[in-house]
Amino acid sequence: MGRFPWRLLLACLCGCLAIIVSPPKLPLAVSATEPPSASPATPRVVPPQELDSGFQPELGTYAYDVLLAGVQVGEAYVTIAKDDEYYQITVQAQTNRAINLVYNLRYLGQARVIKDPFTPVTAEIKERSGRRKKDVAIDFQNGSGVKTTSVVKKGRRKAEVAQQEYSPEAFGLDPFSAVCLIRRLEWEPGLAVEFHVFTGNRDYVMRFTCQEAVDLMVAGRKRQAWVIIPRRLDKAEGKRMRVFVSRDGNKEILKIVGHARVGDVTARLHDFQPAGRSGKGK
Repeated sequence: MGRFPWRLLLACLCGCLAIIVSPPKLPLAVSATEPPSASPATPRVVPPQELDSGFQPELGTYAYDVLLAGVQVGEAYVTIAKDDEYYQITVQAQTNRAINLVYNLRYLGQARVIKDPFTPVTAEIKERSGRRKKDVAIDFQNGSGVKTTSVVKKGRRKAEVAQQEYSPEAFGLDPFSAVCLIRRLEWEPGLAVEFHVFTGNRDYVMRFTCQEAVDLMVAGRKRQAWVIIPRRLDKAEGKRMRVFVSRDGNKEILKIVGHARVGDVTARLHDFQPAGRSGKGK
């Protein structure tokens, strides 16, 4: 089995549902208008600050099934909470019992973001896969720069520590707050945004492009969605990842589809628990 692309999938999943600012809850229904046409071949790139709608999410926990080639291999939960002028996101993911026999993964991510203006503060990732442990800390140092620390330990080997510092010249975010911009922005086919993403080891320039509007079934309901295409600009374009964002006031991440050598990897929304209710999922 090839290296399972959890980092790629979880970065999108975690960030997409993350911190953003929460408005009065709007109805799920949308007007029955014709979906816009697909995006033109050349996207119109706009700074993300110009498209920021100030959208705010409902607080609570989103539950996702994670599938590989159509077979469920794990589950993920993304919880959005509020603390004064901050939003706190907590992401938990794990492989299921059957997959644990060949690939055991436990993942915990946390991020803290100022609500207005949208500004990342810190992010932390704890990943456990087999005997490998990886901890990542990202500190945005009040806008004066970005400092990242990565600690990797395999079994009894000595831990490998790597630190990076970046200047604040360009608009940049951590993986969680980066992808969550998808929910803040006012999309239409052909629009694209670009920004830096700091992962703990690398600084990537990402572009997110709105490709088209589609209909899809989610938890037994027909939903209208935007199809958003993430792409690293420093890498030759291969098979595309697709993020489906609901075309309604909630702007929920309905589904994410990526690719691995052994088949498509899908994160599929199946439940949402508003804050104040106990348990994960129904």
